[in-house]
Amino acid sequence: MDQKAGFGDRDIGIYYWAKGRKLAQISMILKDVPGAQSRVLSILAEHGIDLKLGWFDTTERGVKGRYSAFVDVTGSDADVKQIREEIMATKLVYQMEIQTAKDVIFDAHFRGLRMTDRDIFPIGLSEWSEMKRNVNPKVLRNMGRSVGEVIVDYWLDVIGDLSNSLSLWERILESRSIGDRVTIDVSKGLVVIENCFASREYRAGRPSCYEVCGILEAILSHILVEKVKVEEVECLANYQQRCVFKMDLTSTKKLREFEKISERLDSL
Repeated sequence: MDQKAGFGDRDIGIYYWAKGRKLAQISMILKDVPGAQSRVLSILAEHGIDLKLGWFDTTERGVKGRYSAFVDVTGSDADVKQIREEIMATKLVYQMEIQTAKDVIFDAHFRGLRMTDRDIFPIGLSEWSEMKRNVNPKVLRNMGRSVGEVIVDYWLDVIGDLSNSLSLWERILESRSIGDRVTIDVSKGLVVIENCFASREYRAGRPSCYEVCGILEAILSHILVEKVKVEEVECLANYQQRCVFKMDLTSTKKLREFEKISERLDSL
């Protein structure tokens, strides 16, 4: 029998970026009896594990329930396997999964808690579309900016001195499935994304890739060494052929100089 069957979705949105911390995602199916949840949490506390976010819900009252949580294990020396064995030994838990990662974004928006390590997107295409109907655009933009900052931090370790190469960032964004093709034209102050993930399954009467605006703001602000504001001027969601984003910078001279530097780097 699938112990997870029958659990409903949660319609809340919470996003957390834990830069430099070590988090764990814990998912359990446990007995719905008095004291079960508190006993499990006490084991975590005994090992110096800090609860960040969690909830418990049931489908068969008095039989079983699901507990999902994100915990900070930065200050704990306990082995994940050891913790799991201690919790399973209580005979209060049917199933248990623990996933650990560093520098993550996690969300608790639709279908339970999820965690993404480094620069992987936390949720699927259909869920991005659903979020646009329920979440303030400013929240989506801020979330995208956090994702972009994680992408920058990760790839700086990999590409080093080539971090200002425009063509390299275009390929990175494509590899992260931002779109089928990404073009960054600094001289025109435009970013063009073909088949953008954020509007691939969403239609509206206006440009709606708020999360992509945030991602681009974080990345462009890094490579241009200047705070960049990004606004979408064309969008698949608005029945146009592609998504086009306009950069707003204070210095057009800086744009021209950067284009020349980037061209030299690309030719290396």
